[in-house]
Amino acid sequence: MTTENREVSRKKLRRLRILQALQLNYPQPITEKLVSQTLSDESDLHLTTIAMRQELDYLHELSLIRREVEDDVWCAKLLPMGVDYLDGLGDDLNGVARP
Repeated sequence: MTTENREVSRKKLRRLRILQALQLNYPQPITEKLVSQTLSDESDLHLTTIAMRQELDYLHELSLIRREVEDDVWCAKLLPMGVDYLDGLGDDLNGVARP
C-alpha cells in the first residue's frame, strides 16, 4: 500500500471513529474535545483541533452529524442518517470507512 493510500485509509477510519464516538452519547451532542479524547486511544488517529474541525465539517456536509459552534466551542450530534450508516444501512460513502 502506498503512503497516499495509507493516508486516505487513515482519514476514512478517523471519520468512522468520530461517528462511533458520537454514537456513544447519542442522541445528545458532545464537544470536539471529548471526541478527540476518544480518538486519542489510537495514536494513529490523533487529530489537531483544526483537523478535527475539518472532519466535523465534512461529516456535517454529508448530513451525518449536526455541528454547532458557540463561543468557539464545537459540539456535534449524530443524526439519524449517521445512525443508519453505522448500522450498515444505506449507501457506502467514499470518504468514510464502513463499520
